[in-house]
Amino acid sequence: MYFGNLGKAEVNNNLYCSACKTIGLKKGVNLFNWFMGPNIYAPSHTESYMTDEKLAKLKQLGFTHVRLPVSDTYIANLSSPTFTFNPKQIALLDQAIQQITSQKMGVVLTLFPLNDTKKMLATDNTFVASYAMLWKELAKRYSFYSPSLVYFELINEPGFQVFLPKEKASVRSQEVQKQLLSAVRSITAQHYVLLTSYDADYVQSVASISETINDPKIIYTVHFYDPIAFTHQGMPIPYIQSASKLPYPVEQTECFKALSVLPLDVSQHLMYYCYTKFNSQEIDRQFQLLVTWANSHHVALYLGEFGAHQNIAPPGDTEQWIKDVREASERYGIPWAFWSAYGPIYDFSITDSQGQFYSPLLKALGMEY
Repeated sequence: MYFGNLGKAEVNNNLYCSACKTIGLKKGVNLFNWFMGPNIYAPSHTESYMTDEKLAKLKQLGFTHVRLPVSDTYIANLSSPTFTFNPKQIALLDQAIQQITSQKMGVVLTLFPLNDTKKMLATDNTFVASYAMLWKELAKRYSFYSPSLVYFELINEPGFQVFLPKEKASVRSQEVQKQLLSAVRSITAQHYVLLTSYDADYVQSVASISETINDPKIIYTVHFYDPIAFTHQGMPIPYIQSASKLPYPVEQTECFKALSVLPLDVSQHLMYYCYTKFNSQEIDRQFQLLVTWANSHHVALYLGEFGAHQNIAPPGDTEQWIKDVREASERYGIPWAFWSAYGPIYDFSITDSQGQFYSPLLKALGMEY
């Protein structure tokens, strides 16, 4: 693995997410496959997926909370004008939140809409009103938990730019999230609510939000997967699917060497990556941008997702990227949640294919193992 003369990332010691100090989340991990993912409709999957022992082990490793992605169509019927909970599935979610909080771990309850739902949120005001009522009912259901244990994340990666021009997508996203927030606030003013941008929670788009909500219990969430060519190499994405051995940090000689063994159309498409010179300084620069924005708006931040596809990059490079992102987040006082635990989901997991904890990755996360 090449480190060259990159040195340590230059740090602005006076820059810190001041509003983040009040958040009790700290270090977390996403539990993707429990209530969201390809297996949730398999018989008994949700009932048996997570055990007290697994949760206890996460806590023992040093995780203080989990981010719980939940399929909205799994827990509720969204096809009728008035959304109703699916009785069995919502009861399982009740049990899951009780199970997590009984370990004295926090839970960020996150609704994961699919594209059909995102399109309706982006274009249909009646649908938004019904979705707001869904959030109101969720708030009723879980607001008896301490605000230090249960957090409400309204919508994962809205993606409104797929259905609307960028400017309209940004405005629409903020309008929709305000309406969903109002529904939650009609039930509780004490619980933290997580908002985001109009796309996939990118740093640049979150940091471009010009008008934030004047509410001390608001957190703005961001996802970090830059550069995608590195973190998602080998995944089913055009061109990137055929990539392998792309290095991090990016050193051009090694990078062009990795491209030279790929098909010509793939290597030509990915050549831009070799010119990025992406390293810990660039990661630090992006976090500085984010924190500067947050401090100017007096809002808190949360790194809700970051991770990289394992076993595709050169040995050790994935762990180095994860370490650099995690350290940047901690350097600026931003709580984080790694993607993910108890996979597999394209090997973005703290466990290996046999379900065993992967020690090098846990060390990159600063976990005791």
